[in-house]
Amino acid sequence: MTRASIPRRQPPTPSVPELLSRWGQKLLPRVSLEHPAVSETARDLARTLVEDPEEVDGAVERFARRMGTHGWSLADVANWVDRPAASASVLHGLADDAITDALTGLSTLPVLGLRLRQVHDQCRALRLDPRDVYTLVVIDVDVAGRPPLFRDATRVVVADRVAASFCTGETVCATGGPIVVLASRVPALVDQVAELEADLRTLTVLDDTSVLVWLEDLPADPSLIDHFLGDVAGR
Repeated sequence: MTRASIPRRQPPTPSVPELLSRWGQKLLPRVSLEHPAVSETARDLARTLVEDPEEVDGAVERFARRMGTHGWSLADVANWVDRPAASASVLHGLADDAITDALTGLSTLPVLGLRLRQVHDQCRALRLDPRDVYTLVVIDVDVAGRPPLFRDATRVVVADRVAASFCTGETVCATGGPIVVLASRVPALVDQVAELEADLRTLTVLDDTSVLVWLEDLPADPSLIDHFLGDVAGR
């Protein structure tokens, strides 16, 4: 008997103060959003993400300029800007049942597409190549030909381990094929990916199952995102 899947309830979009609080907890390198030098533009960016997302490019540029005048690098600013977008779940245009995979609780392929477009927009506003700031972690577990119950159980277990490894605001997506994580390109990521792969190989459910984990560049241009998503999902 196939287990019925119940979609997980989506949390409400946070208020501006809630978003600022979540954002401040996730910023690396550490910086206080309450500092008088940045509080006004940080609040402006958070308010725009929650209330007026179509105007986010201008808010991003204002925040970047303010942080740049205080000596922060554009790469750091790009990482900081990505955190409130993920925390706010600014997923306009997607139905609730298109946001979360019912089996694993991870984000879905449309969410990955939306987040990739957001990253391209944010980096364009900062005049950065998104491939220099972000990367994709691909986790591919070959369960083809296995019984449906085994496939579902494996996907749930692997999803839980991946979500536990990437739990600081990264976008973790079930694609219908591999799990794909949109992550910041930082030096520690290589070791993190190696540790995740070693952890997955200790799972009894994955005995005699091929497990591959690798880093992949983002699509070079937003026009290539749909084609990329189709390749990921094996369509």
